[in-house]
Amino acid sequence: MNEQQVRAIIQDEMRKGQYSVPKIPYHIHNGIDSPNLPPTPKSYGVFSYAMNTASGTQKIYHGLGKMPSIIRINAIFGGGATNSAAFSYGLSNGTTSSCVAWEYLSGTASTAASSKTYAIILLVNGAGQEATVTADSNNITLTWTEVSSGLSGNAQIIWEADV
Repeated sequence: MNEQQVRAIIQDEMRKGQYSVPKIPYHIHNGIDSPNLPPTPKSYGVFSYAMNTASGTQKIYHGLGKMPSIIRINAIFGGGATNSAAFSYGLSNGTTSSCVAWEYLSGTASTAASSKTYAIILLVNGAGQEATVTADSNNITLTWTEVSSGLSGNAQIIWEADV
C-alpha cells in the first residue's frame, strides 16, 4: 500500500466518523512503504584501478559530512591473457575492514578466501592487489598493497557509503 492509498483510507474512515486517526508521515524507500523512517544519507561511485600499480594510497571523496557507519566495496578483475578472474566483496566501518574473495584460474579449480584485514583482495595465481579501507567525514582512503607483480589490466570497483 502506498502513501496515497493510506491517506484515502484514513480520509474515508474519518468522513464516516468511525475513527480519529493522527496523520502519520510516510517515506517511500526503495519502493517500500516505511512509516516514520527517513531515508538514510548515502554516497556511491565507481572507478577502475590498474592492477600493476605499486603499493600506495587512494582517496575517494564521499561527501557525507560524517564518517560512514558502513562502506560496501565490490571489485572485479578479468585476468586478460591468463583467462582468469577475481571478485571481492568487502565491508568496512571506517576503521576495520573485512571481505570475501574468489579467484578463477582457467584449467584449475577456483579458490575462495576471506579476510578480517582487507576490504579488497584481487589475486590471480598469487599476484594482484589487496586494500584496507579507512574513512573520515569527507573521504574514503584505500591503502593498496601490491602482492607480487605481473598482472596488467584494470580492476573495476563499485562502492557505497552509508551514514
